[in-house]
Amino acid sequence: MFLLEVHALEGLIMLIYAVWTIPPIILIIMGLFKLNKSKDTSKVLFITAIIYFLVCLGVCGGMMV
Repeated sequence: MFLLEVHALEGLIMLIYAVWTIPPIILIIMGLFKLNKSKDTSKVLFITAIIYFLVCLGVCGGMMV
């Protein structure tokens, strides 16, 4: 727990950034793999990834400011 001490908040910032970026990247990769099999499913995954990224950009970006 030394990364979450008061004088060292880099761990918390990295955790927030990871929660912000990793799920949309996973959704985009899943959408790319599903692109050949089902175009509707891949569109839903791409749209979900974009919405997730924009919402987290607003929420996490607002918290980091």
